[in-house]
Amino acid sequence: MVTILVSDMSSDIVFVFEDCMSINTGIYGGNLVRDPELRRTPNGVAVVKFDIAVNRTFKRGTERAKETAFLPCEAWDKGAEVIAEHFKKGDYITVNTSVKQENWEDKATGGKRSKLVFRVNEFHFPPSGNSNRAPKAEAAVGSEAGGEFPTGDGAGGEDNIPF
Repeated sequence: MVTILVSDMSSDIVFVFEDCMSINTGIYGGNLVRDPELRRTPNGVAVVKFDIAVNRTFKRGTERAKETAFLPCEAWDKGAEVIAEHFKKGDYITVNTSVKQENWEDKATGGKRSKLVFRVNEFHFPPSGNSNRAPKAEAAVGSEAGGEFPTGDGAGGEDNIPF
């Protein structure tokens, strides 16, 4: 049994899991730090990389404090193309992600390196009026009326990312 205590300073929430299971999903909303970078694998699969800035507010003593985290994200296939076409630096995006760990050997030192990347499973445009030049729902492949876009799994080319 695993017990997890979550506290937001006003109340505590306790989650108890009878079976240890792995949960690899997260939903984040933030602003793009730079324009998305679209590339294609040698097999022609679209992959876009972008970073979003997300804020966390908390209480420090009697003051409210804020810290920003920068999340490296990637999306594949048609979702990658839509993000590259309709989002730019400063735009707000909501992403449903899973985390993957990239590992490599540093060419200069020979040391092992790694980083976490947030793999976008689907994303959402902001509500109407907060335009990101969102396409009309009927024109967007794979979209729902609410502006939700699933992205592919990157099959057939993840080892050949041109970044």
